[in-house]
Amino acid sequence: MAIDKELKFNPNAEDEIEVDFERKLLLTNASGKIFALEGEVKKAAEDGAMPHPLTLRANIGDCIKIKLTNRLKAGNASIHANNVAFDPKDSQGINVGNNPGDQTVAPGKSKNYTFYAHPGYKRNGALIWDFGNLTQNVRSGLYGGIIIGPKGSIYRDPETGKDISLGNSWRADVIIDKSYPENADIDNYRDFALYFQDEGCELGNMFTACVAADSDPATPTLKAHAGDRVMINIFGAHNEQNQVFNLDGHQWRRHMDQEGSDMIDAEQFGAGEYIQAHINAGGTYNNPGTY
Repeated sequence: MAIDKELKFNPNAEDEIEVDFERKLLLTNASGKIFALEGEVKKAAEDGAMPHPLTLRANIGDCIKIKLTNRLKAGNASIHANNVAFDPKDSQGINVGNNPGDQTVAPGKSKNYTFYAHPGYKRNGALIWDFGNLTQNVRSGLYGGIIIGPKGSIYRDPETGKDISLGNSWRADVIIDKSYPENADIDNYRDFALYFQDEGCELGNMFTACVAADSDPATPTLKAHAGDRVMINIFGAHNEQNQVFNLDGHQWRRHMDQEGSDMIDAEQFGAGEYIQAHINAGGTYNNPGTY
């Protein structure tokens, strides 16, 4: 569902922080909007709730059907997902060219979108954007992602062990089905999704790591055991400027499935771009610590 949701990006900080005499850092968005699963709407709408961007999971070869209901007070909404296959006449989520009909959803209405996790795309991440009002809704929070894992995988909550394969979670333990020959060399791993947004002095996203307040930063803390295999999915949700993702003490392949690919520890990305950082927790020597 697409719903209105006032967003406060750091509960321990003021809504505005003066940067200099002419600029202020904004830490709230009164006109925020988010995607949420139907069963999560009531909780997400509560005062003080800090919802993460919608993060769904599917496997290579899956057909993915999403029913979007627009509960915004005003304006159309839609779902456009890249890095997955779809019929552009039905599930592109964009009114473009001579395509028939309206692919966006008016308030109070619903529409079904169908996507296919094509094997040619391999393990991947699909950034979800709204095209009902691209210039306003995405910057206000109407974005998310679909993370595509190995064929037959099951997804569990890292803290409770609950099956979240059909849920919404920015973190998951990926349990590999070894009965598929293509999974023979893939071990279980921990999976995270991070969404980055910047726009001048506005923090449009609770994942922007600029304010630490009095304790832990109001950004996700990624936890794993030393030696665990970890996949970090980095989405450029809505960027005014290019950014660089870095994880101290760790390296990953520039091209994950390419033998002999360059090993890097920092990678640039912009709006609409996606990075896969497949790492070994604790680096080359499995060193415990905070990075």
